[in-house]
Amino acid sequence: AFMSVANSPGTAIYKLPGNLFMMRFLIKIAINKVQFHFRDLFLTEKWSVGIIPSSIESFLKPGESSVPEPVWLIINSKKSVYHADCFGFMDNANYHIICEEYDYSNPKGFLTYLQIEKSTFELKKKRIALEKDYHLAFPYLFEYEGTIYCVPENSEGKNVDLYRFDIAIGALIFEHTLIENIQAVDPSLFFHNGYWWLFFTDRLSTNERLHVWFSVDLRGPYTAHANNPVKVDVRSSRPAGNPFYLNGKLFRPAQDCSIRSGRRICINEVHALSPTVFEESVYSILNTANNSQFPDGMHTFCVTHGAVVVDGKRECFIWQAFKNKLTKKISKILKLK
Repeated sequence: AFMSVANSPGTAIYKLPGNLFMMRFLIKIAINKVQFHFRDLFLTEKWSVGIIPSSIESFLKPGESSVPEPVWLIINSKKSVYHADCFGFMDNANYHIICEEYDYSNPKGFLTYLQIEKSTFELKKKRIALEKDYHLAFPYLFEYEGTIYCVPENSEGKNVDLYRFDIAIGALIFEHTLIENIQAVDPSLFFHNGYWWLFFTDRLSTNERLHVWFSVDLRGPYTAHANNPVKVDVRSSRPAGNPFYLNGKLFRPAQDCSIRSGRRICINEVHALSPTVFEESVYSILNTANNSQFPDGMHTFCVTHGAVVVDGKRECFIWQAFKNKLTKKISKILKLK
């Protein structure tokens, strides 16, 4: 079964014939495809929102580490429903969180407002903050001149829109379209060194290509960075939360999608940011807590005063998701015939 190939006097190396190498290669591809489709069909992402009641300074450090186990919020007991992409802030008595709510029985995300008792972590209020005919996610929150604003992911709507958060009614009120006709994924907006900076990845390359736009005014007009895409890296491009300052340095949370989307958080240190220059490097890699209730991933990391709001996922079997995926796979096979 082996071929002997002369190498030097008194020695020989043995090689498999080319057709056997090809057979092994094809078998490996087939096994990988079976594993992928099995995992895709039978394991589904179940996300939850949690609060780490500690300041970022208490656990962020260079290199790779695990975050403290969050206090996971009990929002909905229905297995087909998950909550993710969480952003929040706190006052003296409550945490105020806006997140994506998604039901595999009706696969379209909308944005939900949660009011959480600060001392007990109990859910006090739950409202629909924003819903469209299409999918919404990543409700990026920030404060400016005493007002809380939100820039949700609206890539299916093809605009980057600015909303004002009305805490009295728990709803997002439309204010202004910042950029038209662009499919921005996970847009993140913050003020730094005289400019408003808008970071996002594009829908054609969701996990890899980072784009930056900027403006001197919150409402625009916004201009594309001279070097877009400023970064192409599946390990640290896609936004994962609000940029924050620590010891006078600017840090930007991003997703590490090198294993799979939503696996862990990468904290980048931004060294240079101007209309013509962008430079950052990886400062820290954050994994889920050891023995976490949601051990299989984390893709939102929102720093607020004295706490961090995060999400976490557990991969499990969900009947509604299984039916949806199986229907799509069968439809695809039938179309190929």
